[in-house]
Amino acid sequence: MAESRAREDPLEMYCYTTLGTSLQSTLDTFVQNGRISENLRSSFMSAFKGALNEVMTEQVVQSGNLRGKMNTYRNNQGVYTFYVENAKLQAGDQCYNAQMLKIVCVQEEKVTAVPGRRAVSSDPVKRRKK
Repeated sequence: MAESRAREDPLEMYCYTTLGTSLQSTLDTFVQNGRISENLRSSFMSAFKGALNEVMTEQVVQSGNLRGKMNTYRNNQGVYTFYVENAKLQAGDQCYNAQMLKIVCVQEEKVTAVPGRRAVSSDPVKRRKK
């Protein structure tokens, strides 16, 4: 069931962010306590996904430069996770440093499972030294 939902609605991945899971939990509690209906819960979630998608596509225009040593990476059904050591991220006038940076990228057309819920875990692949 989760697989078919992810294929039907690419915006479903936004529901598994920290903000999305908190909203879902709160709305589920309201439905269980009879404070709101299931239809209103669905409307809230649709509005959340739409608003977040609009912000991500229209308002996020910052680009940056990332330097560091790639420690490991994973690819699980179109969801790529990169771990970068001693990362230096420059975005505009700002510069950020991190000992370890985790980057998650989703290849939208290849997602077959809901992000955040593992279907089949692949072992991390260590970068080979030259």
